[in-house]
Amino acid sequence: MKMKMETVNSQFGWATGPERGSATLVILILLTIMVALITANSVTLHHLRGELRLIERGQLKKYGTNAPPVLRAQAERLAR
Repeated sequence: MKMKMETVNSQFGWATGPERGSATLVILILLTIMVALITANSVTLHHLRGELRLIERGQLKKYGTNAPPVLRAQAERLAR
């Protein structure tokens, strides 16, 4: 009488064959989406910093004489 031996994979409930490939594909898709979102956020932050610098320069030109010493020092540094 032969007894059927359970494999290690079925003992731990690990997926085999197409199920394992599907799980890998889902993980890769999720990682790709995460990388795309991180990249988009970085680009957006870069553009926002540039816009803030433009706004700050305009305000320092308009109110430069009344600006606190810290802002005047920043304006001089940015003008260089």
